[in-house]
Amino acid sequence: MPDDYITIEGYVVSKRIDTVWLAKEPVSVWGRLTGYFTSNYGMDSIIVSKHNVAENHNIFDDLKINQEVRVYGDNLRESLPGKIAAYYIEIISND
Repeated sequence: MPDDYITIEGYVVSKRIDTVWLAKEPVSVWGRLTGYFTSNYGMDSIIVSKHNVAENHNIFDDLKINQEVRVYGDNLRESLPGKIAAYYIEIISND
């Protein structure tokens, strides 16, 4: 992992094939359903993809909805929603 990584924390609110979405709060069943179809989990949500140099190619496999995680990634791109490429993802809680 490069020395200039940044960290962000949040809750996994959606898992897609090659990305996960993070939000500041866990998501309800209804919020998960509507968010999936609208691709909207709130203004503060962040789309996390796997960085090209990530050591673990299965970086998203162990993640579950509403787990609190810490993402070690490259720069946070300020789009709507924000985007980051992860070198590593640490699970903080399994709630």
